[in-house]
Order: sequence, then C-alpha cells, then structure tokens
Amino acid sequence: MHQEKTNLKFGRNTLSVKIAETDSERARGLMEVTSLPDGHGMLFVMNGSPASFWMKNTLIPLDIAFIDGQMRIVKISSMKPHTGRSSCGYPIKYVVETNAGWFGRNGIVIGDSMTLNENEEIKNVVSLVLNEMWERPTCFEDIVYRPFSSMFFQKVREMKERMGSLSEGTSSFDRFTREALSTDIGEFAIFEGISVPLDIPIPDFLHQELYEIKKLPAGAKLGKPQRGGSSKFHVYVRDPKTKNIKKVNFGAKGMSVGIDNPARVKSFVARHNCDKANDKTKASYWSCRLPRYWKSLGMKKTSKKWW
Repeated sequence: MHQEKTNLKFGRNTLSVKIAETDSERARGLMEVTSLPDGHGMLFVMNGSPASFWMKNTLIPLDIAFIDGQMRIVKISSMKPHTGRSSCGYPIKYVVETNAGWFGRNGIVIGDSMTLNENEEIKNVVSLVLNEMWERPTCFEDIVYRPFSSMFFQKVREMKERMGSLSEGTSSFDRFTREALSTDIGEFAIFEGISVPLDIPIPDFLHQELYEIKKLPAGAKLGKPQRGGSSKFHVYVRDPKTKNIKKVNFGAKGMSVGIDNPARVKSFVARHNCDKANDKTKASYWSCRLPRYWKSLGMKKTSKKWW
C-alpha cells in the first residue's frame, strides 16, 4: 500500500518519513522492515491522547520520539526488536520512529521542536506573526476587535502601556500618535449611571442618522428639534443643495447635563468646533445650539443660546 511521505525538520537535521495516519497504518508501523536507511523513519499521526507503542514483529532497533501539540519533543526512548515498549502519558500529536541512536547522534533532545516541512514552517511563522498582531497591535488600524467594544479599549490600554516603556521614535509605534499618552483614551467614567469612554471621538454613524423623507410627519416642523429617534433628539431640515427634507438625529443620553458648568461648556465647544458648526444638516449644528431649544426638548429652563 502506498503511503504519503514528508520531511521532518529537527533544527538543521532532516528526517524523511512515511506517514501513518490511518488505524491500519499505525497498527502495522515498521513491522517486518529488515533495514531502514539513515535519516529515514515513520511519522505516526495521533489523536492528541496519551500514546503507547511496542515492537511486535519489528525486526530492527528503533528510537521513538513523542511530540505534543506545540510540536515539542516530550519524550525520547529506544526500543529493542520484538520486546521493546514505550509510552507517554502526555497528550500526543505525533510519534516519530527511526533507527536507534539517530536522535542522540544528531544532538536532538527533549524540548526540541519538530517542523513537518518547509511549507509547514512558513505557515507556523505566519501564524506567529498574525497572532502577535492580534494580541499586540502596534497602531489603531491593527486592532481587530470591533471599534468601541470592551476588547478594543483593552488593546488601546495595552498599547499605551507598551508605549510608555519605549523611547521616542521607536519605529513600531510611529503610526500611533504619542499624544495619546497624555489623554485618558482607553479609560472609562460613569456618567448618569452609564460607563462612557473618555477622550475618543465617536464617529457620526454611532450617534447620528441622516436620511431623506418624502414629507414631514404629522405635527413636525422644519427646524424645530424634538425628543426621540435613533438618538436622544431629532430635527427635520431642508437641504439647501437638494431641497429635500432630511431627518437629523443628534445627541446622547445625558448631553444636556452640565449646561451650566463653564468648564464642561468650554470643553464641549472645543471638541465639537461649535464656532464652525454652521451646517443645519449636521448633528453638530444642533448639538452646539441645544440650549436654545430647552422648552421643546423638555430640558431645564435656560437663558443660554449656545453651549
């Protein structure tokens, strides 16, 4: 019966092996083989359980190595023809048999790694690189987790910690702005009973929905903000370019809190560029002018017209 072959690498040493991956191939192994060229052997593909081998009807002395799921040798032993036995209580992925003394002659010991072939080695390297990017991103673009998810912010915090131990100009962090070290990005605070992220701009698509409608709903008026919608407030406006009516959703829970706090007002105006927010089809225009509509929005009475 034809068996697949492959090359195994143990450091710089190559072992050419036949592959035993079916029950019948594993059961037969190297039985009745009268000689084995140096540098040749057999690879047994196991199921990840403890393994036990014996030399029934095997005519030549063999070395046997047990390989775990990390491709590390966990045991090496020698077996005599007919009577030899060897077992390993660890979960085993592969077992390798070859001529007695081969591992010792080539300086291969417990703890050394095995690679199936060059392609497998490349795959392992790529896997390590991808895993490193997944676990240790070096810039915002590398973070694979959903933006604004808990894992996203966890990775941001980890990046900040690593950045703090690196010198200026370290190339791996060139694309991740070092100004982030002086902010609270990645941290959270409790605001009106909910946890909110600090010092990170929230994309428009998360707090604003803008779309056209054919006509105004009953009771609605152009340019008059109301409560409700996909955000806390909404308003209907006419786009001066297209002349179509659009619904602009804006605001978030608690955004009206602090309207009388000068420091918070100053911060809000700076973050939202309120002095430049002049487009009525944008959420920023209405958010910046929120105090003007205190009555229709059910807010506390205020004489202010600007954040």
